[in-house]
Order: sequence, then structure tokens, then C-alpha cells
Amino acid sequence: MPTRPLQVQLAIMLTIALGANEVQTMRGFHIQVEEQPGMCRKAKQAIPAAVRRCLEDRPAIAFEILDANGLWAGI
Repeated sequence: MPTRPLQVQLAIMLTIALGANEVQTMRGFHIQVEEQPGMCRKAKQAIPAAVRRCLEDRPAIAFEILDANGLWAGI
């Protein structure tokens, strides 16, 4: 299993999945932070927001997430 820096260094489990509807913007991704003892509400809200900003700055990463499910396999 590859090393995941967020999990190893910060003990944070992050899940990024496609939303229920179409993904037309970065808000279409469902980003979830797993509950951790001692994690405050502000941190739990700030992490997904930071990930969305990163995806907006680097759209290639967002395209890789979309393609992980074979979105462009037939193209």
C-alpha cells in the first residue's frame, strides 16, 4: 500500500468521491474527513475547503480523480 502523507503525518483519513449529481465544478466532489478524536469542527470544515482550492488551482488532479472511475475510458 502506498504511503499517504495525510494519513501518516497527520493521522487524517480523507475520502474524495464524485457527488450524487454531475461534477461541473469543484463543489461537485464529495470530500469527507473521517472523524478523529480531538479534531475540532473548524479543522473538519477547513480541510475539505483547502482540498477544493487545491483542485481549482490544479485541474489536472481533478481530471485524474474523475478518470479513476473510467470517465474517459471510451474516448
